[in-house]
Amino acid sequence: PKVWALTAELAMHVAASDGNMNKAEAVIIKDWAKNVLSRVRRDNEERKQELNAAMARSFKDASGGRTALQPICDSLALIATNHQKYDALKLCVEVMSADGNADKNELKELDRIVSLLGLDPEQYRLMLDPHLATVQIDLAGSVGVDRKALLGIEDGMSQAEIRRKLTEATRKWNSRLRSSDPQVREKAEEMLKLIAELRDDLLG
Repeated sequence: PKVWALTAELAMHVAASDGNMNKAEAVIIKDWAKNVLSRVRRDNEERKQELNAAMARSFKDASGGRTALQPICDSLALIATNHQKYDALKLCVEVMSADGNADKNELKELDRIVSLLGLDPEQYRLMLDPHLATVQIDLAGSVGVDRKALLGIEDGMSQAEIRRKLTEATRKWNSRLRSSDPQVREKAEEMLKLIAELRDDLLG
């Protein structure tokens, strides 16, 4: 129950990090909680009440902007298994994309969660990638998201590593130009333009 409560708190923190707890985001968390509660034995009413109370507290705190990422992640890092940490991250990614927009603050918080929980950035990118194909992303330079981080390019990477990341991204998004979904094709064109710009900026 403690891991579940912290997972819910983490997801609500991400949902509220763009300044607004969207209804679609709340539904994702609520459905997750229902699924979790379905695993609890019917006679264990105390555990159900414990989780429901934690959910209510987390919702109130997140709605009022009173959640702090570091303490939540520190607690999860201490008591959660690696599998549970990735489950928590997966829920947060689903919450981020629930409203159809990848807000720069939500993406920033997801990056911080990966770092604070000591998770593999590559695994995170694989988890995030399908969602990026359908959401709207603010790519407007310095006022938008970190464009390098969006492609898994980190500070301190060598030119060879950057070139590899850009080549992988180009191959991936090129394949989506053939999608039957016009929204996915449009996003692929947008991302390929971004990749070309980064190639010029970072590799000359």
